[in-house]
Amino acid sequence: INVATLAIIARMVSMKVFARLGMIGALVALLLASPAVASYQLVLATNAGTIAVIGYTGAPTAVTIPDMTNGLPITSIGADAFESCSSLTSVTIGNNVTSIGQFAFYDCTSLTNATIGTNVNSIGNVAFWQCRSLTSVTIPASVTSIGGGAFQFCWRLTSVTISTNVISIEYGTFWGCDSLTNATIPDSVT
Repeated sequence: INVATLAIIARMVSMKVFARLGMIGALVALLLASPAVASYQLVLATNAGTIAVIGYTGAPTAVTIPDMTNGLPITSIGADAFESCSSLTSVTIGNNVTSIGQFAFYDCTSLTNATIGTNVNSIGNVAFWQCRSLTSVTIPASVTSIGGGAFQFCWRLTSVTISTNVISIEYGTFWGCDSLTNATIPDSVT
């Protein structure tokens, strides 16, 4: 076992991946961990022919979630996947991703840019909570629901564009966004 493998195992243990996925699922996640790109690796798990990003190792700054890896589509970003990743400044979410889990980017205080893929249909509760450096966000047409507190305490968030397909914006989604001066909320929201 090399140092990189030990780092992946340590991160998985700290994220309680073994408890969530069971031993077999966690070992599959370990085996599918993406090759080193810059200063990080994505930790991935398979589920019924698709892949979820469930974590990372290293110190990512600019992360791109690809559409596919190992011939399988990456369809979700799991709960807590990048929680409290203070080095993360930019994320581009691939177009095969359909859901961003709760706490996915929670407390990523250096995150300035988040590009959400065109097929994401749900953004989980507190997914981008306290991303203090995030200044604007565009919610693509595919999104139908935005979870409670999803962008809460994004202090520098000044602009939000929400597509007309959004049906539900939960309580507190933009609470504490003191700099928010431009938000377009469509009539479709109930």
